[in-house]
Amino acid sequence: MAEYCYDENDNDGKPYYYLWRMMIDNNYQGKGYGRAALDLLVKEIQASPKGKIEKLFTSAVPGEDGPIGFYEKLGFVKTGEMLDDEEGMVLVL
Repeated sequence: MAEYCYDENDNDGKPYYYLWRMMIDNNYQGKGYGRAALDLLVKEIQASPKGKIEKLFTSAVPGEDGPIGFYEKLGFVKTGEMLDDEEGMVLVL
C-alpha cells in the first residue's frame, strides 16, 4: 500500500510529490516488493496529468529497524530536516 500527495509549492517554489506512507508486510520485506511498489508509484505519477517528477520526498522514523537504508538504496538522500509528528521526530529524505 502506498499513499502520496502532490503540492504545487515547496520551499523553492517548485511542485513536488510526497510519499506519505508505503507499507510492505513484515513477511514480504527484503523480497523486492518495496522496490517494485516504488517503481509502480513513479510510473503512476508520471502518467498523471501533473506529469514529470521533479522531487519526491518521504520521511521515516530513525532507528535500527527503520526504512531509511531502503530508501537510500533507491536514491533518496537525507535532507537533514526533522519533522515532529505523532511517532516522534521524523527524518525527511
